[in-house]
Amino acid sequence: MPELPEVETIRRGLKKYILQKKIKGITINCEKSFIGVPPCGKVINLRRFGKALVIDLDNEKSLMMHLRMTGQLIFDGKDRYAAGHPSENFTAKLPNKQTRVIIEFENGKLYFNDQRIC
Repeated sequence: MPELPEVETIRRGLKKYILQKKIKGITINCEKSFIGVPPCGKVINLRRFGKALVIDLDNEKSLMMHLRMTGQLIFDGKDRYAAGHPSENFTAKLPNKQTRVIIEFENGKLYFNDQRIC
């Protein structure tokens, strides 16, 4: 499980890629990895709430993510940013069987992966 400083590092790294970017759509590959209705909107803030990462949108909605034991967040656009539990997914073609949720932005995709079975 990522510790609090690692979650802060992930927040700072992702901010560069998704802050002020619009979410075009969300694909849910594992129903138990997403609760609620997938919101769209522009990212106005990326913050940490304990060990959870929170993406605040301009429509007063937020997305909260927790990496748990083996989770990963991988942004793939012009550049690639990978964080979380290290594995070959950091450089692999995505999505794959470990991809649970895909958030599509105007400048790339953010993959939430987890090595554990869905």
